[in-house]
Amino acid sequence: MNPNVFDFMKRNVNSLIGAKKIVDKPDKTKVVYSPYHVSLNIKDLRNYNLNVLNGGIYDSIEHLDYPLRGLLQVRMGDSMKGGSKGKGFFRIPHNVSKEASDFSFGEIAKVAFWGAAKDLEKRFSKNLGQKSEREDFLYHSKEQIRNFIQTKNPIKINIPEIENMFRNLSSGFNNYEILGNDLSFEFTEVDNYFYDSGGSKVFTTDSFYSTYLGFFAKSKDGLIVPHTFAWRSKDLPSSDFLLKKGHETIKQLEKIVKAPREKNGEYPIILCGENAGVLFHEVVGHGLEAHRNYLQGMDETNLFKDKLNQKVAPCLLSLHDDPSLKEFKGKKIMSSYIYDDEGIPAEKVELIKGGVLKDLLHSRESAGYFKRNSNGHSRYSHADTREPHPRMGVLVAQTNNPLPFEDLKKMLKEECEKANKPYGLFIKGKSHGWVLPSESFYSTYAKEAFRIYKNGTMKRVQGINVVGTPHNTLSNILAMSDNTMLENGFCGAESGLVTQSIMAPDTLIKGLEVNRIPKEEYGRYYEDISNK
Repeated sequence: MNPNVFDFMKRNVNSLIGAKKIVDKPDKTKVVYSPYHVSLNIKDLRNYNLNVLNGGIYDSIEHLDYPLRGLLQVRMGDSMKGGSKGKGFFRIPHNVSKEASDFSFGEIAKVAFWGAAKDLEKRFSKNLGQKSEREDFLYHSKEQIRNFIQTKNPIKINIPEIENMFRNLSSGFNNYEILGNDLSFEFTEVDNYFYDSGGSKVFTTDSFYSTYLGFFAKSKDGLIVPHTFAWRSKDLPSSDFLLKKGHETIKQLEKIVKAPREKNGEYPIILCGENAGVLFHEVVGHGLEAHRNYLQGMDETNLFKDKLNQKVAPCLLSLHDDPSLKEFKGKKIMSSYIYDDEGIPAEKVELIKGGVLKDLLHSRESAGYFKRNSNGHSRYSHADTREPHPRMGVLVAQTNNPLPFEDLKKMLKEECEKANKPYGLFIKGKSHGWVLPSESFYSTYAKEAFRIYKNGTMKRVQGINVVGTPHNTLSNILAMSDNTMLENGFCGAESGLVTQSIMAPDTLIKGLEVNRIPKEEYGRYYEDISNK
C-alpha cells in the first residue's frame, strides 16, 4: 500500500467537495452548483502475459509500472430527493508525483464537476411543468464511514521458470495427432484505493492466475475444431496438473472430431454443474443486479422487476451471492472480495429462496433508488474506463431436494417418453456464454455433448450451443443433483470485465433449444503442400 496515493486522494477530494460555482442566467437569476458527494477510485495494476504456440514463445510481457488509473465521480442535487452525476477517468504517475498528479486531477475535476451540473439541469428540465418520475434522477444511499487497510503479501513470479514450464508443455503436446496447440498464461495483481468526501478510506488487494490450453484438430468434413481447458484461480497451477489436463483435453478432442454434429431442436437436457452455473449466471444473475430493475431500457424485459417476495422460480431452487467465500472442495474461489469499489463491505445476499425472490444485488446508486443500504456488490474493471455497477461476486445455486445423477438420467428418459423424443442431451463443460438482458435472450456454448437414449446408452455429439429466454428456462427446471461444481471466470457487462465465481449442481431442464454451430464459425483446413 502506497500512503502517497491516499495523501493525493484526500487532498483533492476534500478540495473538490468544497467547490461552489455561481452561474448568472440571462434573466439575472443565479444558480449555485456544488457537489454533495465526491468519490475517487485508484487502481494500481501489475500484469504478466505469456503466449506459447507449438513450443515457441510468442509473447512474454511484464507490466510493472502502469500509470495509476483513477475514476472520479461527482454528485450534485440531493442524495435522497434526486440528483445527477459527473465522472471522469484519468491517469497519474506511478510515483504519484504531486505536480503531475494534481494537474491530471485538476483537468478531470473540471470535466466531472461541469458534467454533473449539466446532467442535473438536463434531468430537472426533462419533465419541467409535469410530474417527474423517480427514474428521472439519480440517488445515493447514506452509508457508514469505513476505514479498512488490507495487509498485502507481495507475490513474486519467476518468469524464466514459467516460460520454461509452458514451453515444455507446448512442445510435449506437439507429439499428439492434432493440428497444433496455443497456450496462454496471465498473472494479474490489482491494488484498489477508495476515498470519498464522507471520510471512507479503503485499501484492498487482489491477485489471480488465468491459464488456457487450446488445441485444434481436423474434423471429418475438413473443419478446424478447437477444444480448450481453462484454469482460473488464486493459485498458480503446477506443471503436472496442466500436463494431465492437457492430455485429457486432447483425448476429448480426438473423440469430438469423430462425433456427428447434433441437429437443431428442443430436447430435455441435463447440464453439468459447470454449465448450469453459467446458465444461472446469464439467465438469473444478471437480472438480479438491481440497476436492471429500474433503468429505462433494462427494466422492460427483466423477469424480476417488481417481484420481491413473489415466486419467480421453481420451489426447489435457491440462489445466493456471497463474496466472502474463499474456497470450495480445496479449490480457491477467484471472485471473493472484502470490500466493493464504493468502499462497502461485501455481504452475503439471499437472492432467491425456495423459488421466491428475496433481494437484489446493490450499489450505492441502486440502493438510493430503492431507499435502502448497499450490500457491497458495486464493482468495475481494473483495466477499463467504466464506472461501478451492481455485479455478481460468488453466485451459489442450491436445491432443497438434491438427487443422485443417475436419478436425473432416469427423469430425463421419462421426459423423452413424454415428448416423444428418441433421446435427450447431457451437456458437460462450457466454453463461453453471453446474455442480452434488454432482449431477454441468452446463449451458452457446450464444451462436450452427449445424447442419452431412452435405453440408457450415451453417444457423443459435437457443434452445439444452447439458446433460450430466462422465463422459459427457469420455469422448466425439474431437478438438481447432489454434485456441486465451482467455475471461476470473468464477465464483461456495463462496468467492464470483472472476476466471477459460480457454484451449481447438475441441473435437469424439461426442454431447451439447441442450435448447431454454423460451419462459418470454424476455420477451414487446407491440405498440406509439402513433399514430406
